[in-house]
Amino acid sequence: MKKIVLAFFVLCLIGTFGYAAKKDVGKPMIVFGDIGLSVSDFKGLFLDAGIQKKLKDKIFGEFLLEYYFAPNGSAVDSYALGFNLNGVYKHELKDAITLFGKAGISLIYSHASVNVMGFSASASDTNFGLNAGGGLEYALNEKMGLRGGVTLKLAFADKTGTWFKFYGGFYKYL
Repeated sequence: MKKIVLAFFVLCLIGTFGYAAKKDVGKPMIVFGDIGLSVSDFKGLFLDAGIQKKLKDKIFGEFLLEYYFAPNGSAVDSYALGFNLNGVYKHELKDAITLFGKAGISLIYSHASVNVMGFSASASDTNFGLNAGGGLEYALNEKMGLRGGVTLKLAFADKTGTWFKFYGGFYKYL
């Protein structure tokens, strides 16, 4: 089942950006990077890196890769990777400020291991889910700016069902 979900996810990604690149060559692409804090079922710092392709006037397709670090001071060595495919709607509020909302699908791989008195144990899991969020972008000039926002993830899992994160970062038009 997990291989089917991963294959579907990859096909959606290729289809979204392949269609956008073929259909609208002149429309911009945006790269971005964020750092933030996850404050729910998985606690800790994370890094985001992604790309957006403009599909229509205010509509973008987005691919987002996330890396979640283990919380400091934890006896368990854990991390998580997230792969997201989102639709993004952007609305300009003022000349330099844009409000955005996004929603999409997520694939989350999590891993944990512990070492106690010479004994070690580890576990990993892959979950499929949905996400939604929003935030603001502030343009520093025509090509780059700052961004910040929040995202809620609902993973279809037994134990790590919700992830809530705050982030801030930068973006650049290509």
